[in-house]
Amino acid sequence: MDASASWFPLVALALMSMPKLGKLDRKKRVRKVAVKQKSISRSRVPVLGHADASGQQLDCQPSRPTHAINGDSVYVSSFTSGLNQRFYLACHRKVADFFRWSPIPRSLESFECRVVGYYTTLIDEFLKTDSEINGGEAARLWPTFLLLSYPLFQTLTLSRMLLSLALRGVRNQMMRTSDDFPHHDFCEVFAGCGNLTRECLRLGLSGCAFDWVFEPEEHNLCGKGIRLVLDCIASIRQSGLLWIACECRSFTVLCRAQSARSQINNFIGDDSRGFVQVGNILQAVSSLFYFIGWLLQIHVVLEQPQSSCLQFCRPVLGVFHYTGTMSFRTYLGSFGGETVKPLSLFTTWRQIEELQCEKPRCDSTLTTRDDSGAFTGRKDELYKSQQYTVAFGRRVGQLLQAELFQN
Repeated sequence: MDASASWFPLVALALMSMPKLGKLDRKKRVRKVAVKQKSISRSRVPVLGHADASGQQLDCQPSRPTHAINGDSVYVSSFTSGLNQRFYLACHRKVADFFRWSPIPRSLESFECRVVGYYTTLIDEFLKTDSEINGGEAARLWPTFLLLSYPLFQTLTLSRMLLSLALRGVRNQMMRTSDDFPHHDFCEVFAGCGNLTRECLRLGLSGCAFDWVFEPEEHNLCGKGIRLVLDCIASIRQSGLLWIACECRSFTVLCRAQSARSQINNFIGDDSRGFVQVGNILQAVSSLFYFIGWLLQIHVVLEQPQSSCLQFCRPVLGVFHYTGTMSFRTYLGSFGGETVKPLSLFTTWRQIEELQCEKPRCDSTLTTRDDSGAFTGRKDELYKSQQYTVAFGRRVGQLLQAELFQN
């Protein structure tokens, strides 16, 4: 039995607990995508299926989208501009798109001892921190995700797996950018409607966006979805951007009564609930992305609503502690949002501080209080607030553009 066996029942239950997808508006979505989503039946839900050597992967049952989706802006059946074409391509990456890059190194002989020693030290120090801060959660969970994504890792320790991923990224970064090897400037994970990606592309930057709303196989409950992101991270240039907006549903204060996340249970919550189980898996996957990006000297930002407790969950907690992650607060209301919507941005990139601003005054609010004083969410406003505004995406793109120009 492999290392992922203990997670199979948990993931199966988590996936089967998720709501069925509603009917898609065929006029607003590409028919190809609609057919794919329609073909996913609850009776054949896989359990974090393995990717084979060629990257093939079973379909994955999506959970709820990370951000509200406007079909007209995301799925276009005919393109009227180069921006729309580039946006479509950025959101529909395949494993084969990354085959041009150097493969996972099977041997360390081609690398300088100095490089191998540097990354080995970083990884070993982190695993020690993981044991002390996380109770070894990264060491327990990450091998499962990596084995599902890269079966060739089957005989390797976690330290060697992480070293292989880091060395592949370093080798790619050393390649001279060209038409054959176009380094990406950014990667947006849990992209939702993709406003941040669209604005970065508008500024002439190159990158990818991943979310199951673009392709079901891009879901990060699937080995192939995790592999796509890790392959993309390995193609990002140094000082590029990895933006992670992990699904926040089970971490916010609005769901605290249902999720039961608290310091008493180390913010694991009531893991008998499907949406809590999914949240626990996605935050662990996000922590893996964050650490690999940090190893490769990529600027990583993990965004959450201000009321989220994700930063206290393991293994995110240990990753943030080891990398020296800082927290900055901003408000979507200051970037054209209809509500205040406070956001916490966790990163080691100090330039994100420029997104901080005074709390704006907005007519609409995301929550109200009932007679007992309990919070009640305003569904329409919450739905709208799930997507970044164009102004916010543009400002992030400008910060990245300035950073890349300096380097």
